[in-house]
Amino acid sequence: MSIRGLDDFFLSKPKSHDDLVASDFGFPAGQNFLSVPERTAINKKLAHLTYQSARELEQDPHHKNPRTWNNAEMVCRANQFVLEFLDHIEATFFAGDAVQIDMVRSARGMIQMTIKNLHNISTMEMEFMA
Repeated sequence: MSIRGLDDFFLSKPKSHDDLVASDFGFPAGQNFLSVPERTAINKKLAHLTYQSARELEQDPHHKNPRTWNNAEMVCRANQFVLEFLDHIEATFFAGDAVQIDMVRSARGMIQMTIKNLHNISTMEMEFMA
């Protein structure tokens, strides 16, 4: 659910007048990292009570509630958007504020390390599932 919320943040289509979105910081609107099938699967399997999982089990009884997304791969794409957003706010929103820029750079370093680790996990997961 958090990944969908982050995707909403970058899509920048507030659902209510007080939603915080990336475009509030001058970041380009209308960009998101989840594909339509991923968003639909998250909605159907996590966000809402649906019969989707039961239907999939009926279609293929050997796979119990098959996943329709790769968690690590989605998080890597999300992190790329976060890095672009951090670059943007460092250059615009926090321009000239050394303390905030240092915090942004520290966050960027941690995210880059996380991306590397998630890429490795994703590769192992895909090899295991093959």
